[in-house]
Amino acid sequence: MAHIQKRQNGKYRVRYRDPKNKERSKTFDKLADAKRFQAETVAAVNNGAWVAPAKARQPFQHYAALWLNS
Repeated sequence: MAHIQKRQNGKYRVRYRDPKNKERSKTFDKLADAKRFQAETVAAVNNGAWVAPAKARQPFQHYAALWLNS
């Protein structure tokens, strides 16, 4: 479902498919970080807990409103 590819520049790219079968990837400097991300991503996709990176982002206004209300 997900695999790690060593790039020519010495970095590691994790390639995986999201629940809609779209291919995605993320690059890391260390193999350990790539393996950790691979395991977490596969588990999240399998459990239905995966959130698209674009949807996980929050605008600054969101955090400012939370801070002002607290």
